[in-house]
Amino acid sequence: NYSDEDLIRIFRDITILREFESMLTLIKTQASYNGVDTTYPGPAHLSYGQEASCVGEAYLLDKDDIIFGSHRSHSEILAKALSCINKMSDKELMDVMENFLGGKTLRAVEKFGKTDDVKELAIRFVLYGALAELFDVPAFAIDVPMQQNADNVRYVADQLRELAKFLEQQTGKKIDISRVKRRVARTQRTMRNYDAFQTKRADRYIPADLVSPLYAGMTGNILLGTQEELHYTQMLLRDVERAKPAMGKRIYWMHTIPYWSDAVAKQLRLREDAQIVGCELAHNYPPELEFDPAQPFEAMAKRMVYHALNGGIKRRIETGIYHAKQVKADGAVWFAHWGCKHTLGGAQIAKRMFEEAGIPLLILDGDGCDRSHGGEGQTATRLGAFLEMLGGAEHE
Repeated sequence: NYSDEDLIRIFRDITILREFESMLTLIKTQASYNGVDTTYPGPAHLSYGQEASCVGEAYLLDKDDIIFGSHRSHSEILAKALSCINKMSDKELMDVMENFLGGKTLRAVEKFGKTDDVKELAIRFVLYGALAELFDVPAFAIDVPMQQNADNVRYVADQLRELAKFLEQQTGKKIDISRVKRRVARTQRTMRNYDAFQTKRADRYIPADLVSPLYAGMTGNILLGTQEELHYTQMLLRDVERAKPAMGKRIYWMHTIPYWSDAVAKQLRLREDAQIVGCELAHNYPPELEFDPAQPFEAMAKRMVYHALNGGIKRRIETGIYHAKQVKADGAVWFAHWGCKHTLGGAQIAKRMFEEAGIPLLILDGDGCDRSHGGEGQTATRLGAFLEMLGGAEHE
């Protein structure tokens, strides 16, 4: 049950997030906000219209909880901060503000007007800090050529070495190359473990929901090289050894999964007759990719240059076909998320190439971020017909 005070605070947080997103929209499109002319040359992946989901998620989280945001992260970060402000004591908030950057941010915020409300001061602190990071952060750009060759790997590796110097200069901390080498070595073991898991999965039934494939994709990029991600893949290998023989129809998923969709859940979530056996977001490297952890900058550069999403659409499709065959997929779904031009533009090419490779492919339109856009009826009809076409005890 929510009190009137709870609902008012939730609405206030949504309103703050909407104004922040509106500000970025105006700056990107009109180079002006509230009469102040300014520009922002960096990326601005807006979550305009999705603020309520961020506030609802953060409302239930504690200050010590960790979030893994999407690339539309402004609202997620601000919502988490606003939720923490409400749950922390005034003393805790003042300790944070007075100690962050030696109190420089707090002193800047106090110039905007006096308030005796510590929580209001903390909100100003967070918003000012977010704006300061967006508009006054030293940036370092890496140019990744679209052609896959040794010269381009060396070119990117040299940029990564310059990035290391840049980070040392900005943070005042020395990068320990031996630690980087160990992390790259863990990256290699992790990638090999996941590849081995997918190969063994081809003959096994692993119950699949709609979130775990995305989890594998998220952690396999953001946390790649950590001991935790290596352990995760080791657990996957143990699980597959104990799994039952393969059963039902096996679907390989291209692009993001609409995990909130009841229509998709009804057909594919934790079912024996049909399940998702792989997602390109978790397995986006070509099979021949090898690198030497003793040369960490070249190793990282090679992963960037040879990433399946770097280059023409056919590279991405060919990588997807390889991994779909690896798990013995009966069919594939190309989820044409309305916000991804790369996926939308390549849909018909993907259908032709997958089906020439002997893998039926369904192009499924939808919004992977906002369930309010609907389409559940069409999703249920088209996905159900596709599974029926593939056959199986429940879909004949």
